[in-house]
Formats: sequence, C-alpha cells, structure tokens
Amino acid sequence: MARKFVSGINGKLDFDFACNRGHGFGEAHLHGLLIEIIASNINPRTHNILPSYPAPEIQRADAGAGRKREIDFAVVTRSDEPRPLLCVEAKWAGSSHARAENVLYDVARLALISQENPETECLFVLAGGKSAVAKLFETGVLAVHGSGASGRRLIRHPQRPGESTYYLRSGPGYTTTLPHAMQVKLAGKLPVVPARVRSKLYRPPHSGAPDWAVYVWRIAGRAR
Repeated sequence: MARKFVSGINGKLDFDFACNRGHGFGEAHLHGLLIEIIASNINPRTHNILPSYPAPEIQRADAGAGRKREIDFAVVTRSDEPRPLLCVEAKWAGSSHARAENVLYDVARLALISQENPETECLFVLAGGKSAVAKLFETGVLAVHGSGASGRRLIRHPQRPGESTYYLRSGPGYTTTLPHAMQVKLAGKLPVVPARVRSKLYRPPHSGAPDWAVYVWRIAGRAR
C-alpha cells in the first residue's frame, strides 16, 4: 500500500492543482485522498476502514475516562475478533499539527502497534509543499541530533532513500539520542515505549510535482 499511497497522492495533488483546487490543500484534503486509495484497494465485504481508530495497543491503563488515543486510519477485518491489517498516520507539512514532536508521537504509536502486531502494515504519510517539508526536517527529532557520529534522525530523510533504525530509549547495547525531555513526554503518551523504530522510505517513482512533495515511511517497532 505504501507505493500506491506515494504514486496516487502525488498524481492526484498534481491533477487537483491543475484544476485550480490548490487553495483547498491541507490535512483534510490529504485524509480524503487516503480514504479514496484505501477504499479502492480493499474488499468492503471483508474489511472495514475506520477513521480515528482507537487502537488498543496505544491505550494507557491509567488514562481514565474520556476520549481514547487514536490513529488517523485503520483497515480491520470484518469478524468477531477484528484484526488490523493497515494502520496509517498522516501529516500535511505546514499545518499547525505538523510539528516534529507530533510526528514523533505518530511514529511511536505506529511502532508500538507494529511491535504487538507484526503482520500489520503501519505507514506514516507526509505530504505538503516542498519547502514546508524541507523546513520540517530541519526541526526537532526530524533533524540530525545527538553528538558526533552518533547523530540520528527519527525517520529516514526524504532525500536519502532506504531504511534506518532509531532508538526511542536506551538499553543493553544501545543508546537513544532522543532528548530526555522528549523521552519523558513520550512515556506519558504510551503504555510502553518501543525500544526502536525501523523506518523504510518510499518516494514517488519520478521527480513529482514542482511544488508538492509526498513521502511514505513503513514503520516497524521492536521491544528491545
């Protein structure tokens, strides 16, 4: 699904911009495109698309009453015991929600879901103006941080295709570069923090539109 997201969203943004719809671009527009692509690639008799999915793996036992923590979308089986086949978090670069700290929480949630459900495809989608995407990767944990050769980014930089591993916490044989204050915040958001995040970057098969960028990372988590 990652490659379909990259190609489909990239092409549709280009088409919509040519149709003078660029003024409507934003996170809501991106979510609409994601639902279209997902709906076109599943069997509605056997699978459900669930926006604002309260994944059980990311709920804290001490959260109390109130709205549960959610991810943007999930595709689950229609059965007595539904299983998530696809989980998606998405951000539009340049929006008030698209901050490095919020990307950290999105990616960590997906990593935890992947850790507990290895067969679930967990994807983080980032789209928006090219300059806004570039600026986002100059901030917080999306920029290189840590000292010397140990400097890391949370996820693979859009201009460096491939895979990378980032440690969210320290343990025997590995050390995180995540600032302590962010470690504390992250621990307050999840029932347990995965030790590491593995991200694989997917980019459009060509240079894409001159003004817009679309990237997808497949996220996997490990307990240690």
